[in-house]
Amino acid sequence: MSRNQTPADNPGMNRVLRLAIALVMGSVSLSACVAARHVSAPPSAPAATPLAAPTSVVDFARSLVGTPYRWGGATPDGGFDCSGFVMYVMAAEDIAMPRTVSEQYRVGSAVAWNRLRAGDLVFFTTTGPGATHVGIIVDAEHQEFVHAPTDGSLVRVDRLDADYWRRRWIGSRRVL
Repeated sequence: MSRNQTPADNPGMNRVLRLAIALVMGSVSLSACVAARHVSAPPSAPAATPLAAPTSVVDFARSLVGTPYRWGGATPDGGFDCSGFVMYVMAAEDIAMPRTVSEQYRVGSAVAWNRLRAGDLVFFTTTGPGATHVGIIVDAEHQEFVHAPTDGSLVRVDRLDADYWRRRWIGSRRVL
């Protein structure tokens, strides 16, 4: 590139710059779903609202329990990270979800802790500020959600009211 050229004048350089920016943004957005930060807890002793559950989403999500975690993964064969898992499950219901946790946190409508129902998405802050981990409520009455937790683990069901998750919960969204 000559002194008077800009990156926009060089298509090859422009493509490389766009790719580098996309890789950096992707690695920041797809932060691994692991633990770290403390935030204030949701209200204690929340009352669940067992409404009609979208059983197909719940059953499908539960059927994927045991699938290996893989950072950036979005298929049962390749493994799942948390947002890839949600994206894959919702696609089975013809619901297009964004790829990253932070983008998924902006979809649908907010749901209070005591109004959760099966199929709702629950979000946590684990690796930094804002939404960095997501799961799907599979049993609101027993406060169970399914998620792809972290490297070296499997998709599993956990309790939303467990101390670890309760302290990191930042909100829930209804997309169904």
